[in-house]
Amino acid sequence: PGCGRTPWHHDAEHFPLNTVQAVTAWIPVTAIPAHMGPLAMARGAHVRDTVADLSFDKVGTSYDGAVARRLAEGGVAVEASPYAVGEVSFHSALCFHTAGPNRSTQPRRALSTTYYADGARVIEAPTLVSGRWRDFLPGVEPGGLAASTLNPIVAEREDEPTVQ
Repeated sequence: PGCGRTPWHHDAEHFPLNTVQAVTAWIPVTAIPAHMGPLAMARGAHVRDTVADLSFDKVGTSYDGAVARRLAEGGVAVEASPYAVGEVSFHSALCFHTAGPNRSTQPRRALSTTYYADGARVIEAPTLVSGRWRDFLPGVEPGGLAASTLNPIVAEREDEPTVQ
């Protein structure tokens, strides 16, 4: 309750992975009406280029303001619909999205799980934007295969054996 917004971003900017072949399933476990800040998605593959020169800032709001102006100027549609229990958002690591602040007294609860390409590795220099990536990939060092007890390989490619 009362948490702030999640700044506009592509997950590829945050994941410490050497691939953009990733998809996230965002699954609300409670209804998330508009005043609780549901996910909002900018439509179109061109959005990445539209905002590429803007410097990301997860603390202040100037970045979000600049993004909003740029999207409006470019006529980019933003979908910010409430979520009912049982609805799921599947979005690629290149999908530009945000979540508004939770202006309610109830927690906004969702399960988020990400699937990424077999063979993905942790980038050599994870950034501050990558956050606490070691919490999600315990025991994996930069350059290492992005597979751990928390990130098991769930399906093998038919053309190659799985590396464990």
